[in-house]
Amino acid sequence: MNLTVVEIGALAGLAAAVALAPEARTASSWACVPTRAHHQNEAQNPNYKPGAPVRSSVGKGHVLVGVVRSAADCRPIARARLELFEAGPRGYSNGATSWAGRATVFTRRDGSYRFESPFPTRYYGRPHIHMRVSARGFIPLSVTYFPKIGEKRGRFDLVLVPGPSRHVEVTRACSAGATKTPSDGGPPAIPARAFFNPHSPQRSNLRGPTITGVALTLRGHVYDQECQPVARALLDFFQADSHGNYDRMEVRLHGHQFTDARGGYVLRTIVPSRYRGRTPHIHVKVQAPHGPILETQLYFPAGLRAYGMNVGALNAHDRFFKPATTVRLGARHGNHYAASFDFVIATG
Repeated sequence: MNLTVVEIGALAGLAAAVALAPEARTASSWACVPTRAHHQNEAQNPNYKPGAPVRSSVGKGHVLVGVVRSAADCRPIARARLELFEAGPRGYSNGATSWAGRATVFTRRDGSYRFESPFPTRYYGRPHIHMRVSARGFIPLSVTYFPKIGEKRGRFDLVLVPGPSRHVEVTRACSAGATKTPSDGGPPAIPARAFFNPHSPQRSNLRGPTITGVALTLRGHVYDQECQPVARALLDFFQADSHGNYDRMEVRLHGHQFTDARGGYVLRTIVPSRYRGRTPHIHVKVQAPHGPILETQLYFPAGLRAYGMNVGALNAHDRFFKPATTVRLGARHGNHYAASFDFVIATG
């Protein structure tokens, strides 16, 4: 039972959800009444930004708990994905690398979740927390929680309708049962040991005094196909320089690193230039401990401005280009770009 008021909004959201279910049913015909949607989908919320870091806290002051259940039989849903975001004193944080007030939480085996944050700022009249809830075999739900003024702990139980789940792009965010990040087309390598030998220095910063070009900071996470972060995953990066040249000794602008306990990584490098007519790209190999190797290439959107390149045209004429492995690129500030990309890999 919900202990606080949830904004009902239009019934169109619920109607659309039920229409997607295997059988059209009224809300009262379910074993547990489905939670009514605030937005029909996350695209209708201009402040939604997929790919929030996996964490259960973004600050102190308010704790939100609850259980996610199935409308069909009221059973708890384990490993449901909750994306939560709330406004701060200056509104919503929407920058490419700014995740203030945003988090991704997964339910436990008993379907329960916990999210801690500062008490939400009043935004357009009422403090609130936006939530997008998804799970394999269920229709995603976008809803809003409204805490009582002054409360330090709230409870919000959620009920999802069974049906076809809609996955966001793997390059933007992980979702339960997500598709793996596509490879570059080569055969997968099966390692004999815990990790393949990347033949590169272990480092997260590929820049140096002899490296010139537009600076790039790339951040992201490595997830498995159940959207759990993969700690100690190996990432190996190799790229061309600002003139489109590769180091044939594979040392310059080449390095590997391991993800942290939350599956996160940070790469400091430069924007590569086009190479023999190809669009700018970064070669990447990703591997979980004792897992298969994902070998792929990261690309850039048409809005990239560097070295006089027309990236949109280069993308269009590069037969290897894959939109699914295009990084999310922020605005250029001086001589620096910030970008993000999450990998979804097989772990066994």
